[in-house]
Amino acid sequence: MSSYGRWFDLQVCLGVLAVRALGATLRVRWYHGERVVAARGSARDGVLYAFWHQRLLPFCYTHRFQGVHVMVSTHRDGELITRIIGRLGFGAVRGSSTRQGMKALFGMAAEGRRGVDLAVTPDGPRGPREVLKPGMVVLARRLGKPIVPIANAAWPRIELRSWDRFHVPLPGARCAVVVGEPWLPVDTASVEDSRRDLEHRLQMTTAEADRLCRA
Repeated sequence: MSSYGRWFDLQVCLGVLAVRALGATLRVRWYHGERVVAARGSARDGVLYAFWHQRLLPFCYTHRFQGVHVMVSTHRDGELITRIIGRLGFGAVRGSSTRQGMKALFGMAAEGRRGVDLAVTPDGPRGPREVLKPGMVVLARRLGKPIVPIANAAWPRIELRSWDRFHVPLPGARCAVVVGEPWLPVDTASVEDSRRDLEHRLQMTTAEADRLCRA
């Protein structure tokens, strides 16, 4: 194995250990978890999770080994992310709104038809922050399944100087996980109207998580 390959494998191992070690210290409280059950409809139906990119890290721990399939960017760091989350029990569909978007959309739809849970950060991979792209609406319509807005908020935390101000909880942080009302885009509405509606719902769910975390 080349030195690069060994370094890559080391990065994967360190990433997995970091998520597990940090996640084990978080004091997580769940709110409205029953809404996921309602969204499933039956034991064989998967759900479509939507959450902002900056809140990704705690979900890597709270939803580990649940078979959730995540859309992962085709950028250079995508392979590293894919390997890390794979060891945490996630599946990955490669693509994004900016690269190979239709291929990723069809890939996510195929996984959704198998009944697995799907997760999309609809403002990723480059933003703008908390501006929802329409792909999530198109995916929900294609599958005929509701979207579950979900958010987490941790305190204390560090906010990185990235495009999304990525949140990194500090060890021992309080963490609120809020499940929003399941929502199915109406076929008679335009994609843009549905996009704005879902964006608002996700913003409200995120604001609730921020409030409950500080309560």
